[in-house]
Amino acid sequence: MTSAHNARVRRENHLQELDRSELCTLLLQNDSTLLPPVCFSYNRGDGEYGSCPDQESCRRLHLCDRYLKGTCRAEVGCPRSHDLFEPHPLKTLQERQVPNELIGSLLPIFKNIQAMKTSGNKQPTHAGHESTTRKAPEKTEICMYFIKSSCKQGDKCWKEHCKLPYKWEVKSGNGWSALPENENIERDFCDPSKDYRCAEH
Repeated sequence: MTSAHNARVRRENHLQELDRSELCTLLLQNDSTLLPPVCFSYNRGDGEYGSCPDQESCRRLHLCDRYLKGTCRAEVGCPRSHDLFEPHPLKTLQERQVPNELIGSLLPIFKNIQAMKTSGNKQPTHAGHESTTRKAPEKTEICMYFIKSSCKQGDKCWKEHCKLPYKWEVKSGNGWSALPENENIERDFCDPSKDYRCAEH
């Protein structure tokens, strides 16, 4: 991480303020080969292993795919796993040498990966003709394809193009203004021991 080449790459991508754990989280999200995929057989059928033929020896994640898509109502008794620290998901991640200290932050990463797979990079369509003077819609999501350097929509993308998977802003009049020290704010936000951050001038 500290070699001359890597230091230059981190500076060019505004990542020099991220520590090793934060960089690992970012890289895990942007390289789908580093993490095991979700087992779709597990998500079909009944029983502890669903219809997975490999059962305990399966090297895919036994995790509820509807939960990752945001469509599962776990509170009404979903039989699938929603916890990466359950025995099978935990063992699968440990076999892929994912450090235990990162496992607690992986669910949002899996949700982002799942969202990218299911969205197919499609953009919303509108019926009828658009007015050329219509105000552009407010962008409320960060484009995960742009983070992976693979967004094909360019300026037409309806999501925010940002180098990082987070962006701290403050409401200013009718718009939003980016806050300085984004990485430091995110680091404090992720620290359970901190419940506030003083504004820096």
